[in-house]
Amino acid sequence: MRGILSKFTKQIYIEQYFSCLPLYGRVDSVDLLSGYFQKPELKNILVQGTQNLNDRRELLVLTDHAYDRWNQRVAYSREKIILENKLNILYSLFDRIKFVTREIGIIDKDILFTYEQENGRIIITTFYGRLSQNPSLYHFEAMRNYNHQSDDFIELSLDETILSSLFDPPIPAQRMIFKGSTSLYLIDKYIDMEQRSLFVLLVLGGPEKGLLREIFSDGPLCEKIEKSVRQALMLLGGEDFVYKHVAFHYPEELNKRIRRLKGE
Repeated sequence: MRGILSKFTKQIYIEQYFSCLPLYGRVDSVDLLSGYFQKPELKNILVQGTQNLNDRRELLVLTDHAYDRWNQRVAYSREKIILENKLNILYSLFDRIKFVTREIGIIDKDILFTYEQENGRIIITTFYGRLSQNPSLYHFEAMRNYNHQSDDFIELSLDETILSSLFDPPIPAQRMIFKGSTSLYLIDKYIDMEQRSLFVLLVLGGPEKGLLREIFSDGPLCEKIEKSVRQALMLLGGEDFVYKHVAFHYPEELNKRIRRLKGE
């Protein structure tokens, strides 16, 4: 198939590549991620995550209390060690954990936590929740002071129905940063339990800088994709998608190519 599709792809230069262990680079459903990175603040996080990170030697550690609060205020996470490892990947490889002050941090511009530093470790002491679910967290200091001084506490735990619809910050199964003829791209591949994939494509440089597209592996009839991006998708395991995409948009050219290769 690669020989047939070579006419419809273009050579690319790969600047960075990352592959995650299946245990961490898999989501329940890629449908849940639709729109997740479309928000401007999340786009900025993707861009920042491509820049050279400092040599981060600190290890993120969760207290039992923090893990309990995650499961009450953020999302259901099956095991503490898996959540802890995910957070370390988000911090050290993708720069998606920021420290706002000496004691407050935030994940994906949404999940608020407190932390302490000790012997080269960053100890997360508790999670307060998601800004997107609890607007009161935008006034975090005032809320915390209120809880300290009042007998009435602001309830931060989420309803079980809401919690079950939320998910841990997603980690791509694969990431590639590559150059085409005129543009620099980032592409992240997310895989779910049914082996469906979502490719999040961000133009880092070039005429369409800042454009972000979502490409689902079972949606090859989407709008036309550039040759260099088709090549990247093939390298990331999307060969079947590219074939169906080309067959839909360029049926005559594809049939001619097949006949030529068969010697007809």
